[in-house]
Amino acid sequence: MKLTQLMYFHSVCRHNNITKAAAELHVSQPSVSQAIKELEAEFGLPLFIRQNKGLYLTEEGRFFWERAQNILEAAERLTSDMLELGNRQQGLTVAVPPVIGAYLFPEVSRRFRQSHPELELIVTDCSYNEAFNALENDAADFAAVFAEAGQEIRSYESLDLLSTELYFCASKSHPLAGAGRLSLERLAGVPLIMLKDGSFQTAIFKRKFRALGIEPRIALYSSQLYTIANKLTEGEAGAFLIREMSHFHPEIAAVPLDEPIRLDLRLLWKRSRPLKRSQRLFIEQMKSLDFQREFRL
Repeated sequence: MKLTQLMYFHSVCRHNNITKAAAELHVSQPSVSQAIKELEAEFGLPLFIRQNKGLYLTEEGRFFWERAQNILEAAERLTSDMLELGNRQQGLTVAVPPVIGAYLFPEVSRRFRQSHPELELIVTDCSYNEAFNALENDAADFAAVFAEAGQEIRSYESLDLLSTELYFCASKSHPLAGAGRLSLERLAGVPLIMLKDGSFQTAIFKRKFRALGIEPRIALYSSQLYTIANKLTEGEAGAFLIREMSHFHPEIAAVPLDEPIRLDLRLLWKRSRPLKRSQRLFIEQMKSLDFQREFRL
């Protein structure tokens, strides 16, 4: 049994047709037919039955196909790994929204570089929408994004990293800092600092304010979390940020909302492409981290 024979067999299985398989593989039809005959002769059993000018797997053929796919995937991964090792230009790019890049990923980056010094990890700040665009255009290997709890993000593989909530954050001297819980109606006239349009949090709150018929009083848009944190400590403005902001900035109070907005932080990558060695290593590293425990969130 040769790897080429498995490739030909796999293509025929997908098309149920030798002519289409040969066209996809850019080889002659007799070459594909011969490969199938050689496999059947080697195993002493038929892999296909011929019906209505098409080829359909026998029970034994389906058994072989399921295992052949694993072999081909392993061979593709090995080829990718060896090319990556030979090239020596190994690196990963992760697209992250500002709150993740500023507070959560510096420690992730440090630990990954410590475990795999041969790999370069590039973290790029971008909006929620830009993170998806980077994935789709292969400008990033991964995207770390917030999604509303339970929200399905189709077409991507994902790994849950952290569960959190959006709170009203403000200076501890703010009139609402001591409130037990807050409604959006109570925040109608409060100056707000929002992340720039395109951010996940801004889209959520604009939608919720609109549903209540409230025009929020937006004092500033910014994509810089440190800028927002500094502005919060200066005056009466507030912002909707993850509750962990008070961990990173003890001078900021984080007040829960009476209707909680729960979020999941997820690592995403494209489902349609095989993973490189460096990508698999990064996923394993992320699986080993416990954000709540290890980062004391």
